[in-house]
Amino acid sequence: MTRLSLRQIAGSLPPNEARELRAAFKQAFPTEAGSKKDYPCNSCGFTPNRMEQEGGRKLRTCSGCRKVDRLIFYCSSECQRRDWKHGKPYPHKAICGKPLTEREICDLPSTKSFYSAEDLIPDAEPQFQRSTALSRQISCLLTDLWLDYVLFVPENTDPGGQKRINVMFDLRRKPQFILHRNRALKNGDASAVQIMYALLLGGVEGEISPTQSDEPISPSLIRSQLEEEYGVIVDSTPPSVQDQHRLSMNATSEELALIDHTLNRVVDPERMQSMKQLLKTCSPTPYLIGC
Repeated sequence: MTRLSLRQIAGSLPPNEARELRAAFKQAFPTEAGSKKDYPCNSCGFTPNRMEQEGGRKLRTCSGCRKVDRLIFYCSSECQRRDWKHGKPYPHKAICGKPLTEREICDLPSTKSFYSAEDLIPDAEPQFQRSTALSRQISCLLTDLWLDYVLFVPENTDPGGQKRINVMFDLRRKPQFILHRNRALKNGDASAVQIMYALLLGGVEGEISPTQSDEPISPSLIRSQLEEEYGVIVDSTPPSVQDQHRLSMNATSEELALIDHTLNRVVDPERMQSMKQLLKTCSPTPYLIGC
């Protein structure tokens, strides 16, 4: 999650939820939070700190947007030209110099329709062979990108059968889960799987209410599923909050951009609320974390 995405999402939330989201962003991504001057390139996502480390280029603002008090930065003329016609989730020409609110920007047709399901699931690296169980997980996620994960529990009325439990994190915890889920989907990263386990458990030290579902979701069930999907051994002791944050601090620009793209699907709080209500009344049973 980048500062740009944070600003877009926080601008559409009630004040108390926006404050909670900013605090969670600063805690989970302290490097990206940085100072208020540390805005990223609107096209490639590079921040001034990273650019200094990789050659010393400097960001410049879009003059058209500056006239309407909107700060949009680019690291090069190439990035600015690319963003003008092919920007994600909307081409910059759709908003340049126009006094649009964040909500109006989010409601642009190009913003709502740009991303397909396949764009938001990273490809597997050549050396990583996805298991049958993981392929099933990906199929579930492609069906409905509101979901962050799907757990499978034994079906009481059908010996040997399984029931789906849909998992959806709130906006404070969603970015961190997406980061590590995507790493695990790419190459089976054992550390990423371990953090997924901690977050699916509901966090550590009682930080998150474990579940609003009556389904019997045990730690051993979650561990077994992750081990089958990713082919790694999951420690029964989840990593500490400090370790979770430490392993989230080295997110690349590409990883942060993919988080932004995913969050654009749930940026509208009205849509978020309607999905939460739907999940509470539909089958499969919902598993809402922090919602």
